[in-house]
Amino acid sequence: MKKCNVCNEEKDLGGFYKEAQNPDGVSHRCKECKNKSTAEWRNRNKKEWNAYMRKHRAEHPLSEKAKRQQRNRLLKVRYGIDNDEYEAMLERQHLACALCYKHKTVYNRNFSIDHDHITGKVRALLCGGCNAAIAILDDPIKLAKAQAYLAKYK
Repeated sequence: MKKCNVCNEEKDLGGFYKEAQNPDGVSHRCKECKNKSTAEWRNRNKKEWNAYMRKHRAEHPLSEKAKRQQRNRLLKVRYGIDNDEYEAMLERQHLACALCYKHKTVYNRNFSIDHDHITGKVRALLCGGCNAAIAILDDPIKLAKAQAYLAKYK
């Protein structure tokens, strides 16, 4: 157990980041206080932080393996699927948008993962245009507004 110098709370050593130069091997601030302080600094120094990150990314590009891992994490967190499942869906759709059938080679980007925003259930892979259209069509109020707009200009 250790007391944080900022919030004065007594916490497990696991609640502190490691710092080898300190006698006990952990920071004087708990993780929560350190994270809060870092976030505040980044908000106050957005330009400097963004410039630093751009430079860092240019000097340290991700390996292909790291890119796959990062994409896998993103897919898992947002949609509950992994890259293998995404690729299997793409194969089932014959490498094309499920709505307009635009082929992946023509679209030249990753397809969007269409999902129900209420249940989170993944439906299919769509090109950007179809995904945007479905976002409107999926909402009855937006759909009615879109229909009224089109009728107005007939």
